[in-house]
Amino acid sequence: MTTIADVRTGVNRVFDALGAPSWSNPHADHSVAAEEEYSRVTDPERYHVLMLRLQAWQTVLAKLCDVDVDTMAKGRGRLQQRWSSPHSDTLPLYVSVVTFDQVPFVGLSATSDADPFDIIPDCACDACDHGSEDLLRVLDADLAAVVDGSLVVVTGPVVNGEPTFHLVGTGQGCASTWGGDEVGPLAEPEAVIDAIRSGDDPLLPPGCTVLHGRPWL
Repeated sequence: MTTIADVRTGVNRVFDALGAPSWSNPHADHSVAAEEEYSRVTDPERYHVLMLRLQAWQTVLAKLCDVDVDTMAKGRGRLQQRWSSPHSDTLPLYVSVVTFDQVPFVGLSATSDADPFDIIPDCACDACDHGSEDLLRVLDADLAAVVDGSLVVVTGPVVNGEPTFHLVGTGQGCASTWGGDEVGPLAEPEAVIDAIRSGDDPLLPPGCTVLHGRPWL
């Protein structure tokens, strides 16, 4: 049986053969970023490493997990794909890449409504740059969560046309955002994620939408 460790090992092997760029963390010493770094992107093209990493994941998932990649749109500075597993009760993965000022921003979503649960990088300025290893770690954690079935996306009730909150659980932990001036209604977000994964009642307020699927493995 294929495991997520097998997938990760395969991804690393394919990726290493692609000759992808890499760079160290310029803020490894925890120094405070200079003001000018917030408006500067020294080498935007190196963020192409994200595209090569996606390519490696596609190659390995197609081989080991029979994952199908449907390219819905492709053009200058824009790419939209739907990755899907042949297994039942699994979540699809919608991958959207938009290039802005030569930097590809990768959006990942479990639905087709252009509401990503993560965007990588969240910012490409020099001040927010923590090296290629950190960048790939985030992308890998997101993709692995879809593949191993640990991804959980909770959308709060819609008020005035906007969700009151978003809660996302991956292998890295969970992240939550609250809409407008709403006070966070979930006292223990981690407990909610754990309950959903284990099939228990997460005790969510009425009107929430929960996305959680079986593994692709």
